[in-house]
Amino acid sequence: MKKGRKKGESGKQGAAPIPDRDQILDFMDMCGQHRHAARNRAIFVTFFALGLRPMECASLKLEDVYDFDRGKIREELLLKKEYTKRSKPRTLLLSNRLLIENWTAYIQERK
Repeated sequence: MKKGRKKGESGKQGAAPIPDRDQILDFMDMCGQHRHAARNRAIFVTFFALGLRPMECASLKLEDVYDFDRGKIREELLLKKEYTKRSKPRTLLLSNRLLIENWTAYIQERK
């Protein structure tokens, strides 16, 4: 007999757990103890502020978030269709204060 899902059952196990505020702050503190603290914080905040999937976040390039010609964080992030799960482009606003602060700190560190 085959193991696994029965016919008609979905593979979903329920909603993914969402960390609470204390867990997020603990993780942000842990980021500060490592070599690339500013980068790690910027990536972590990007996940949660924009609700990105891991592959979407991993596919981002610095130029997608930061406008080097104007010297500032972009107002919108365009997720190219190659980055997304369903191959449809998405536009996300980069207006979250925590996101802007962490990306600015990372860019300043890189300079």
